[in-house]
Amino acid sequence: MAVAWNDSYSFGHNKVDEERRKIFDIANQFAARRDLIAARAALAKLAEYSRILFHTEETLIFASLGQQEYNKHAHSHRVLMKHVNEITLMDLDGKPQDEKVFVQKTAAILEMWIFNHFIHEDPKVRPALLKAAQKVFDHSKAG
Repeated sequence: MAVAWNDSYSFGHNKVDEERRKIFDIANQFAARRDLIAARAALAKLAEYSRILFHTEETLIFASLGQQEYNKHAHSHRVLMKHVNEITLMDLDGKPQDEKVFVQKTAAILEMWIFNHFIHEDPKVRPALLKAAQKVFDHSKAG
């Protein structure tokens, strides 16, 4: 399942959008092979880039969202990371791995990430992120 990036997925913030595009690239690299090696590589990259992305996103939106909305969005990030960590640990537990199951679980987390989180959850906080980014930009121009 290859997924093309389009501008409707954009937040309008260069750093955030760059990291989001990397997640799409990871999903597409995995989709091109869909084997155990590709699944392991996808999970490792997903863990790395998502930590960066989530930190950036959460730092920018914290001041612009109400506490309840911020907590809800940050929680959705933690749930996604929990799934990545569980699949990764499943592979590292020393037991023989059913390659097909591992690849299917990796595909499922990538689909959940893109279709559930990026397309349905992230647009809810986009205005807050843009507002926060504009404040940072305005502050840097004033100095």
